Amino acid sequence: LGQPHPAGLPLYILFGRIFSLAGFGSFAFKINVMSAVFAALIPVILFYCLRILLKEEKSRLFKNALLLALPLIFVFSHTLWSQAVIARIYTLNALFCVFALYLFLYMDIIKRDRRFFYLLAFLTGAGAGLHLSFIVFSLILWTYLIAGHRKIILKNASQIIFFILAGLSIYLYLYMRGDAGESVLQWKPIYSFSDFIGYITQQSYSHKMFSRGFDGFVSFADFTFRTIFREFSAVGFFLMAAGAAAGITKKYRYTLLFLLIFISNIMMLAFYGGYTDLKLSFRYYIPSYIAGLFFIGMCFRFIKNKIADEKLSVFIISVLASIIILSCAHRNFSENNLSGNFIAHNYPRDLTGTLPENSYFFTNGDNQIFTIAYYQFVGNRRRDVTIFDSALTIYTDMRELILASGSENMVTNMIETFRRELSPIFTTTKIGTPVVSESLYGIAYKASESPAPHNTDIIKQYSLNGIIRNSGIHKGFEEREVAGTYLYRLAEHYLLRGDTELFEYLLQKSEETAYDSVPVLGNTAIIYSDLGNFKKAEELISRALQNQPFNTELLFNMGSFKARQGQFKEAAEYYDKVLEINPGHSQARYYKSAALQQNTQMQMQKAVAEARDANYNKGLELLKENKISEAIPYFEADIKNNPDTKRSVFYMGLAYSLAEDYDKAIGYFEKVLESDPVNIMTLNNLGLIYKKLGNKEKSSQYFNRSLELNRNQPAVERHLLEL
Repeated sequence: LGQPHPAGLPLYILFGRIFSLAGFGSFAFKINVMSAVFAALIPVILFYCLRILLKEEKSRLFKNALLLALPLIFVFSHTLWSQAVIARIYTLNALFCVFALYLFLYMDIIKRDRRFFYLLAFLTGAGAGLHLSFIVFSLILWTYLIAGHRKIILKNASQIIFFILAGLSIYLYLYMRGDAGESVLQWKPIYSFSDFIGYITQQSYSHKMFSRGFDGFVSFADFTFRTIFREFSAVGFFLMAAGAAAGITKKYRYTLLFLLIFISNIMMLAFYGGYTDLKLSFRYYIPSYIAGLFFIGMCFRFIKNKIADEKLSVFIISVLASIIILSCAHRNFSENNLSGNFIAHNYPRDLTGTLPENSYFFTNGDNQIFTIAYYQFVGNRRRDVTIFDSALTIYTDMRELILASGSENMVTNMIETFRRELSPIFTTTKIGTPVVSESLYGIAYKASESPAPHNTDIIKQYSLNGIIRNSGIHKGFEEREVAGTYLYRLAEHYLLRGDTELFEYLLQKSEETAYDSVPVLGNTAIIYSDLGNFKKAEELISRALQNQPFNTELLFNMGSFKARQGQFKEAAEYYDKVLEINPGHSQARYYKSAALQQNTQMQMQKAVAEARDANYNKGLELLKENKISEAIPYFEADIKNNPDTKRSVFYMGLAYSLAEDYDKAIGYFEKVLESDPVNIMTLNNLGLIYKKLGNKEKSSQYFNRSLELNRNQPAVERHLLEL
């Protein structure tokens, strides 16, 4: 009986408690069965919803076809199936939506029984803690009821409000358990009524509202289209669109209601959440899918009305429904078949199983935490490992570090553990910062202040069930991320063994498998940067930043990559972006200062070099323009200012040679040979000068010396023949 993330999900927690008392299977299995039970009830209630809607239908054949087809289409749809086989709240949310719809239809079509109004009111209150989408769904239903049955609702307003509050009273569970110290799962302690209100109104998530920029809306629109397109297959999508159009043009009953449900849910999500929310939001669209199902029904009605032959119309409808069902069954079975997926079992075991006793472990996020928590608290294994979770979802030890360090940054808090002399320290992600040394330790990294400890080869203990060969386990966003983690750690293992070919293959497979996982892209980028492949590292960070443009770790790492390549100005710009998002990021502030200092030094060195080379460069420029007399003073100035370099001595000789002042040219060329006797260009120029002066002996002498150094000089050989 814990306290999950806002808005608390009290009804789901209590249902979970009831199912956990069943006398079969493991705890995880029982909660998964709960999802399946809720999912199984949904088509039953949809059947009764359709019976009400088809109450006046005269064609028994058409009526039976729809009563069979539409619930089956929903059963085999992607989202319901995917949520029926995992322990998530969304099948319960869908069940509440269809049950609320049934009550609405019963009151609006069959009988205006006030008891049903009270039941819907209670359902509205009790379901408010399931998901925001149910709140929007029920508000639309109540708006319709108020518009159509104002008198009965006003007459029973006090009773309706009472039952809504009675349903909401389930939230008292959270208030009562808010400071329960024995709870394993406690998102945030609730000590006061204001804490309680802030928790159930999701104040901690308020920053996610209106957080999308223009690019975010483009990504959202693209994702929404693709998500809805795949829900009922391509055929189902087109029938859904056609049904909505038919409903509008033919003014079918409840078209506006279902349009409002369909659109309002999407619009609500358009203004909420970041990239991760977007990747998981396909299951938030359940009310839209319910509305879409009824649009498919409207399309079937349109077909029935257009085709005079009843049997032919029902045959066509049956064929279309069968295509949708078979398409969904074929695709969704492969995506939702978890029989070979052992990630949730193996990941916490592989992660903690090889750690020394009383280790300290830094993690970040739900995908890592929930399986570890189940392993420790339900499986009662490796309870000696202390978890520092930056998400503060279950493990609260991190709060003490944050209070001491004054920062939520993982590296800053890791340094705090060094200060407290806690060891050994491990982490699930590469740190990628000079202040922390790290080495591969199985599928974890060992961190320390001292130079990096030796990498530990414990790869043989991995349980890679299906990770590489079974692509079916890579379908879900969370599974892709964990599988990608296994793959790049395995890649590092083979790099340590010197098998670069297998390393490159596995590293590439990691980024391909978890192509949209920011942690995996970020970690593989660090691996590439450690190998000196900054181009690939920056490409991966850029891809990750497209998904999470305000991720300070990504921006910080990009700054580090730039600094390591000597691009200090660009590095400072990235550190500055980090500070704009998080002004308290002490590392970014330090490294920005260092980068600016390095950039200043580099610019000064560049300015000194430019000043030193100014006369030389100007002389070359004039010499190329054949302005010999103008070039000579610049070369003389360069010789005077830079006596240690002989570059201008050679060009003084060349300039006088071009000006046919051969005596001076010979003098400068001989000075070059004093310090560089094997300078082929100087030897050849002296050979040419003496040839022009008619001194064949000296000309031949210099040309032969040049050929001794480099035989492949046809022009020199030609000059010797001419002599």
